[in-house]
Amino acid sequence: MTNIYHCQVFLDNADTQVRKMINQGFTLIELLITIAIIGILASVTFRAYSVYFAKSQFTSAMEEIAAGKATMENMLSQGIKPLTADDISLQSSTKYCTQITIRDETSTTGDILIRCQIKGNHLINGKVVRWRRNSSSGTWRCTTNAISKYIGTCENGL
Repeated sequence: MTNIYHCQVFLDNADTQVRKMINQGFTLIELLITIAIIGILASVTFRAYSVYFAKSQFTSAMEEIAAGKATMENMLSQGIKPLTADDISLQSSTKYCTQITIRDETSTTGDILIRCQIKGNHLINGKVVRWRRNSSSGTWRCTTNAISKYIGTCENGL
């Protein structure tokens, strides 16, 4: 009988200690460590998201002006040189381009350019993307002054 009583006292003491631990909650150091871990994860995630977002905005800007290539080809085949973005059915400003311009460099390089000044997040805002048409070969090539990790298939260097 005494063994049963000793076991009951031991279990009562253990149960009281567990209840005290549950009621205490977290210590300050545990909370600070948790907040630090969350902060580190958030900063890494934010950087990765910013790079992904810059890539998608750059690609969108590039595609907004790429739509004018076919119209320009059609006009050039008829002997007409477009002078403005409106001539090749592009708006002068779009969601990702603050300004779209056409530049005729046939007298110097033989190229015609469709140029977009990008508006987007801080990583690519103000950068330029251009579709350059070589007059002799008729091929198009994309060039930009944006940092290479944001540009995808476009070439770095204007």
